[in-house]
Amino acid sequence: MQDQASKLRDISRNRNDEDQTVSSTVMAVTSGKGGVGKSNMSTNLALALVQYGKKVLLMDFDLGLANVDVLFGLYPRFTLRDVLNGKKKLKDILIEGPEGLMIIPASSGVEEMVNLSALQKERLIKDVRSFKNEVDIVLVDTGSGIYADVVKMLVAANEIILIVTPEPTSITDAYAVIKVVSKYKKYPRIKLLINMCKNIADAKNTGKKITEAAKRFLDVEIGEVWGVPFDTHVAMAVRQQKPFLLQYPEVAVSSNIRKIAGNILGAQNFNHYQNGFGIESFFQDLMD
Repeated sequence: MQDQASKLRDISRNRNDEDQTVSSTVMAVTSGKGGVGKSNMSTNLALALVQYGKKVLLMDFDLGLANVDVLFGLYPRFTLRDVLNGKKKLKDILIEGPEGLMIIPASSGVEEMVNLSALQKERLIKDVRSFKNEVDIVLVDTGSGIYADVVKMLVAANEIILIVTPEPTSITDAYAVIKVVSKYKKYPRIKLLINMCKNIADAKNTGKKITEAAKRFLDVEIGEVWGVPFDTHVAMAVRQQKPFLLQYPEVAVSSNIRKIAGNILGAQNFNHYQNGFGIESFFQDLMD
């Protein structure tokens, strides 16, 4: 754990010495616990960003419950492991989702990155570099909780979107994520997405509990707080293996996701995001 902590701190510390002009930004979508709709929010938010005209890459890096392909009704033939063993290029395993969304399916192979040889690492980074300029935004659907591999992804990302519900256990676990990340990154960029809330007041109250605790006990400033209402159309879309944004575009939950995507791409926010380090640096950090 001490070795892991040192590596995570190095990731954050070395940021100041790198060129910050890149063509893409990496946002990690995570949660403190499972069952809060993390992957559903990832897939639909990625689609909403595509609908705004952005080139988006969605990476399913949930080591325990990789299911982005299931939510889209897709059946991938290859995974990241095929890239790491030299059988395929990164572009070969990409799946094209609805409306041109690019997807790296399933997380098979992610846990092996730290054990790659120098030659394998060089080959993977060269592979990533070959298409990084084709992507505006990378959304990484991470695992839930504060496992070492998840935390490393969060520290490596430019931005964190933390999915939480109004339930006390979800709030407590979300705070735990913020606490751990803040140990390795002095000024983490964290946004809250309150999912399955009853109404606006419910979202605001939940967000207030987390933001005030983070500021008081961790000295961490939380960014935007977004709310997505509970909607039965979400479960219906999951059963149909279709994104609710496409299957039920007129319902409230779809409207909220589009507003969140618009907020992310707002002139002030997106210019801030564009000072990130991109997909190449993200992969390098995962392999360190």
